[in-house]
Amino acid sequence: MLFTMAVLSQFANAAEVEFGDTAVRVVEKVYLPAYSEFNSTADNLVGAIKLLCQGASFEQLKEVRDAYGAVVQSFSVIEFYRIGPMLIDNRQNRLFYWPDKRRVGERQLRAMLQESNTGNAVSKLNIAGKSVAVQGLPALERLLYDSRAGEQLTDVSSRRCNVALVVAFNIATMASELEHQWSAVEGIADRIRNPRDSDEQFRTHREVIRSFMTQISAGSEFLVARKLEPLLPGDSSETSKSSGLRTMRKMPFWKSENYLTNLRGNVEGIRALVIDSGLAERANIADELTFEFKVAVGYIKSLDSISSLVLENTSLDPDAQGLLAALASVLRSIQLSVSDRLASKLGVHAGFNSDDGD
Repeated sequence: MLFTMAVLSQFANAAEVEFGDTAVRVVEKVYLPAYSEFNSTADNLVGAIKLLCQGASFEQLKEVRDAYGAVVQSFSVIEFYRIGPMLIDNRQNRLFYWPDKRRVGERQLRAMLQESNTGNAVSKLNIAGKSVAVQGLPALERLLYDSRAGEQLTDVSSRRCNVALVVAFNIATMASELEHQWSAVEGIADRIRNPRDSDEQFRTHREVIRSFMTQISAGSEFLVARKLEPLLPGDSSETSKSSGLRTMRKMPFWKSENYLTNLRGNVEGIRALVIDSGLAERANIADELTFEFKVAVGYIKSLDSISSLVLENTSLDPDAQGLLAALASVLRSIQLSVSDRLASKLGVHAGFNSDDGD
């Protein structure tokens, strides 16, 4: 009996050491580079909008929209990293309030634009106190891409550019705070590297690994269930073309044509946690999952090569719908491998995540 307990203790200690190595690798190769990139692109966006507000040219507007797409990409990588600073001060919802089922953002942005024209403009100092629906990327998308955006953003007398600058500055402030708090001494990165009994969330490296698994599981489920499957035909009867188109228009970043950018970043963020972390390698499924992630990226590239995901603005392109179905299928396969084979090999299963987007 004592011998058996000693052997089990040795295995547990060895696993804890390996989990510790994985935790350090995730911090250094996944989290820190991703948050640094988000901060950098958000800062670049602020600079581009400042120039637009001064010059109000179509060339500068294009540069702003390119910079916005880069921020969507970098944010999409960290979108499912719901851990630490992202969950403080409601940053997740402030950065990305979606879906906005009641169109709160649209109504409040309209009010903000009206206020700015009467001298009661929103400012860098007071926007953080406003609704989350007007603080982040979806709100800025509407300011940069709705039907009147081009006309007003290239008119020096319009206040729209100043409102866009305030929202972009708010995004950049949160991006800076996220990178700073991830890099801070004795911050979240240190807690992941060096769990301790006094830490209610991370007492051991096993609990750290469980957090990684939860982010992978919850992120994969949200991506497939919320961003892909609503566009696919139902199990019992096919989704009508008009209904499918209405659903597509509700997808994140549809207005700016960055929906695929968002999908690409999401897949990359999950891939990094599974592959770059070394987790898949520990379960001897790294080659298999690397291939499946490449297939997923290939489907997104094929979708990007279609001139328009909708036909004559009336229905979803059948080829696009087929590719979306294939993408959902391969992501489900990855999700199953992670939840079944990877979790069993590690002896660590995903926990419940109350911040999975509901």
